[in-house]
Amino acid sequence: MKNKSINSELLIEQYGSAIKKYFENTDGIIIVIIDENLLIQGYNTPFLRMVTSRCFFKRVKNGEIKGQSILSFLMAESRAVFNFENKNSNQPEVTDNYSDADRQDSSFIKTKLNFSINNSPSMTMNCYIFKTDTSTIIIGEHIILTDSHFMDKMSILNNEMANMLREIQHKNREIEQKNFEIEEKNRALEKAYSEIKTLSGIIPICMHCKQIRDDQGYWNRVEEYITKHSAAQFSHGICPDCMKKHYSEYL
Repeated sequence: MKNKSINSELLIEQYGSAIKKYFENTDGIIIVIIDENLLIQGYNTPFLRMVTSRCFFKRVKNGEIKGQSILSFLMAESRAVFNFENKNSNQPEVTDNYSDADRQDSSFIKTKLNFSINNSPSMTMNCYIFKTDTSTIIIGEHIILTDSHFMDKMSILNNEMANMLREIQHKNREIEQKNFEIEEKNRALEKAYSEIKTLSGIIPICMHCKQIRDDQGYWNRVEEYITKHSAAQFSHGICPDCMKKHYSEYL
C-alpha cells in the first residue's frame, strides 16, 4: 500500500477545533505569538505555566504577560535570535537536521532559547521560530534541564517538605493533646460509673415487716439493703401517722 500525503487544509477543516484545543493546552510544546515590535500578542497555557513556575522564574501574573516584549523573558545571548532583518548579523546555531533550503530561509529558524526573568534561573528550550509579514511565532519543545535547575527544584521541594513536616508535627501535637483529654474524660467516666449502683429487676420484700431478701438469702431491713445496693443514704425521721400511733402522749 502506497503512503498517502496528508491534506493539511482538509485536516484543519475537519479537526480545526480539536487541533486548536490541543495546541492551547498540551504540555508537549509552548507557543508564543509576537508582533513586529517583539511584543507578546498571544500564548498558550504551557507558556503561562512555564513563566509562572516557582522552579525557574520569579512570579509573573497572567495579566502581566501580554504586551510585554519577548526579550524580557530571554537571556541576553538569546535576544539576537530575533534580529531577522539584519542579514549581516550572526545567525543562531543550527543543527544537522536542517536542509539547505532551511538554512537559506531567514523566516525560519531552529535554535535554543534561554528563558529567564529578572536574573532568575534560566530554562533552555529547543525552539522553532517562524516569521510572517505581521508577526512571529515561537514554538518551543524539549526543555533542556541543567544541574542548577535540578538543584533549584530540589531546594524548593526540600522547603515544601520542611513546611509539610512542621505542619504534620503541629497536627500530631494537637492530636496528642486531644487524645490526652479524651483519656482523662474516659478515666473520670469510668470512676463515676464504678461508683454508681443501681437497683433493677424484682426485689423480694416481706409483706409484713418489709424486710428485703438479698442474693444470699438473708433478710435485710429496707434501709440496709438500699444503702448496700445504691449510692443513697438514709436520714431517719417520724411520719405524722407513726407519731400519733407511737407517741400520742406527747401530742
